[in-house]
Order: sequence, then C-alpha cells, then structure tokens
Amino acid sequence: MQHILLGRTLRPFFYTLILISLITLGYSPLIFSQTTNNNYNKKTEITIKNTLLSIELVDTPTSRALGLMHRKHLAENHGMLFIFQQDTQSCFWMKNTYIPLSIAFIDDTGSILNIEDMTPLDERSVCPHAAYRYALEVNQGWFATHTIQPGDRIAGSFLEP
Repeated sequence: MQHILLGRTLRPFFYTLILISLITLGYSPLIFSQTTNNNYNKKTEITIKNTLLSIELVDTPTSRALGLMHRKHLAENHGMLFIFQQDTQSCFWMKNTYIPLSIAFIDDTGSILNIEDMTPLDERSVCPHAAYRYALEVNQGWFATHTIQPGDRIAGSFLEP
C-alpha cells in the first residue's frame, strides 16, 4: 500500500520534470543561435591591396539579418562579407552589435564604392553612396590602418567571373 501511495505522489513531480526538460530542449536551438551566431557561416579569405583578410560569408537573408549581432569580439584581420544576389542600396545599422565596425560597400566587380564607420548599438542607418553587391564589415579603423580606400579592389573566389 505504501509503495502505491508513493508512486501516486511522485507522479506529478516526474510529469513536471519531463515537461520542463522538453520545453528547455525545444528552446535551446533558439537560445544557442542568439548567443553564438558565428559557427555556421562559410569562411574564406580575400585580399585587398596585398593584405589578407579572413572572412565569414553571409549570403542568405537570415544570416545577413543577423550579421555580427551579439558578438563581443572580432579578431584582428577578420571580417564578415555580406553577399547579395543582385545589386542593392540597402542600408546597415548596428542594432545589438557591440563591436565598433567599418563597412565597405563594394560593387559587382570588387571595387570599393565607399567606406563608413559604425558605432556600437547605434540604430541609425549607414547607407551606400551607390548600388552595391557586397558589403564588408571589419573592426573600425582596419581600412584606414591598411590605407584601403574607395576605388581599391578586393579579390576572392566569391566574385562573379
């Protein structure tokens, strides 16, 4: 009799424990993706004026929307290249982005159109001067440090032939 009574009193506890586990497991991909968004992007290298840069490629609407959000650090000589299927004049912002960045808007031939600095957590739009195909984000000041300016060209396997 005592064994049956014990089973009845523990049953709600076990059901609750199972329910909490299922909810936690169900939401873990969402929580994980919010805090570590850098593990799923393709990586490659590009050169600009004989300077090698390791980059993450983001070429889907979801990966472009997330960009460098929620990151606290971007390694030296690393960046993120946003690839668009067609020329665009879309602007960028720094919502949920904690790293001071510089962005280069680049045309379909690899020529840099303009370079802008962006302030962490600033939700004001940073826009290109003309339609572009690629946007390259790096640590703020990286372009100036390497004397890279509008008109310079990037080289990489992602460029259309």
